[in-house]
Amino acid sequence: MNAKSTRTPEHEAAAVAWARRGDFRPGQHHGGPAAQADTRALLEAAGVDTAAVEQRVGPGRPRLQPGEATERWTIRTTRQLAVDAREHAAREGRPVAELVRDAVTEYLATHQAV
Repeated sequence: MNAKSTRTPEHEAAAVAWARRGDFRPGQHHGGPAAQADTRALLEAAGVDTAAVEQRVGPGRPRLQPGEATERWTIRTTRQLAVDAREHAAREGRPVAELVRDAVTEYLATHQAV
């Protein structure tokens, strides 16, 4: 997080109180800049050096290829195909996403549109 938090001390105190109460519900989602600011406030309130954490963790996932934009796909499949793909990827020691990328690449190379 490069930008300084714009949260007020009152908001930070409320976030700390919320975390201490343990008011968490399954499926609850809190994301984006507000979640980043809340997380920073909680860590700072706990005495964590957030700058050191950010330096150690770094931003997001690494790119597939340096400088190349990527897209996220969400697909639906049968449970059995998902199980088979996970097992196959595990045997090969690689992520399912890599297996899927390779399968699509191979399919497109062998099934050129006319």
